[in-house]
Amino acid sequence: MAERTVSTFGRLDAAFNNVGVQSAAVGTADLDGEEYDRVNATSLRGVWNCMKCEPRRMREQGSGAIIN
Repeated sequence: MAERTVSTFGRLDAAFNNVGVQSAAVGTADLDGEEYDRVNATSLRGVWNCMKCEPRRMREQGSGAIIN
């Protein structure tokens, strides 16, 4: 994503990492561990994946802003 943005627009000045999935609306007592892990893995790893690439480009160009 970051590479494509730079190749298309020449820079990556801002990123808004809005990542997440939702499980069915059930009470905590009724939510199984696999579903809990799926939701957290997607949300946490999604932001982490973005944060692996975006800061590198922004450091190279000397500026940028990231909102998670």
